[in-house]
Amino acid sequence: VQQRATSPFPALLTQLGVVSSSVQLLEYTPEWLGLNIEIKYPMDRKHEWRSFEPFYDINRYIDDILEQIFTHARDKQRIVFSAFSCDVIIALMAKQARYPVCFLTGEIAEEVSDFRCNSLAAAISFAESEHLLGVVSNSSSLFVDKDGKATQDVDEMVGPACLSRAKKKGLVLWTWGDMNSFAGNVELQRKWGVDAVICDNIQKLTRKEKKASVFEEEFSKKLGDYMDSVGLDLDQIVEKGESFYERASPVSEDNDQGG
Repeated sequence: VQQRATSPFPALLTQLGVVSSSVQLLEYTPEWLGLNIEIKYPMDRKHEWRSFEPFYDINRYIDDILEQIFTHARDKQRIVFSAFSCDVIIALMAKQARYPVCFLTGEIAEEVSDFRCNSLAAAISFAESEHLLGVVSNSSSLFVDKDGKATQDVDEMVGPACLSRAKKKGLVLWTWGDMNSFAGNVELQRKWGVDAVICDNIQKLTRKEKKASVFEEEFSKKLGDYMDSVGLDLDQIVEKGESFYERASPVSEDNDQGG
């Protein structure tokens, strides 16, 4: 990896083995498989002072990441950036226009001082003002009532209202989080119109009795061909993943958990 004299960050990444793995990811991942690249960066915590924490300059940090991606990503590679830090979001939008950007929100709201991270409503407003692709929210934010309290009454959940607001502003709304581990919650979000669900154990959550759609069949064939080409056994990987999921989850897949 070529290192710029003006920036110490690539050298650090090389020492940690991050650059080589990210380069391999970009160069060997099939072009038809999209990537959601989350960029981590420290955020101001309530009742703490930033001056006590050794941060890398955000401009150099983002420049070095973008350099690696622009150098090694293929022309048809579908990439989306996402981040919890509003500063990172603004820097990404200012420095490049090739890949769309999403604002990550949820769970950390009570820990950080930035008001834009405090609620899904604030996140949607920020995403609109920065002309982002959309918001990636913790799904728990959708399964609460108007007072912010968790509820299992579907009619009281704010999910549909949040989706409506995002759509009116031309934004996509994706979700992530532990609640996406349960099929009932995923199905409810699908009915509401959530654009994408980030979750573990995809094989189990997408298993259906009915015939797979054309898209699912095409994706499965491409994934199977790719796994064969690199010598990996998809069935063994899925079996190990399901075994881990069943040991780790005390709740059966039929439990909707608020769905």
